[in-house]
Amino acid sequence: MDSSEHHGGPPFHGIVYGNIVHSVCLAGMVVAIIGTMLCVVGVSCFAENELVLRALWSGKTSAEIWTVATGQPVQGHWYLGKLGTSDGIAMLGMAICCTAAVFGIWGACLAMLIGRRKERKLFLILTVIVGTILILSLLGVVSG
Repeated sequence: MDSSEHHGGPPFHGIVYGNIVHSVCLAGMVVAIIGTMLCVVGVSCFAENELVLRALWSGKTSAEIWTVATGQPVQGHWYLGKLGTSDGIAMLGMAICCTAAVFGIWGACLAMLIGRRKERKLFLILTVIVGTILILSLLGVVSG
C-alpha cells in the first residue's frame, strides 16, 4: 500500500496524472497566450482578424469562417505548417493543452506499473485502453 493511500490521501498514480496534466496545460496556455497577444496586435497573422470576427458574429460555420478569413479551407493540424504566424503559435498552445491528458494517462499508467498495489490490474488495463483511444484520437484515427 502506498503511504498516501494508507493515510487517506490520493493514490500515487492520481498525483502523477494531476501533476503532468497541470504542467502541460500551463505550458500550453503560456504558448497560446503569447500567440493570441501577437495576433491581437497584428503580428504575422495567418487569418484576417476582422474577417474572423465578422464571420463569427454572422453565425458562419467553422469551415466557412476559415475559408473567409484565410482564403482556403484548413483542416487537421494546419498550424504545424504555420508556426511562423501568430495564429499558428496560438493554435500550437491549444494543441499542447489538448495533449495533456495523453501524457497524463500514460504517466499514471507507468505509476501504476511501478506502484506497490498490484491488485489494481483492472485499472491498469482500463488506463492502457483509454491511453490508446486518446492517442488514436490525437492522430485522427478515431473521431466522434
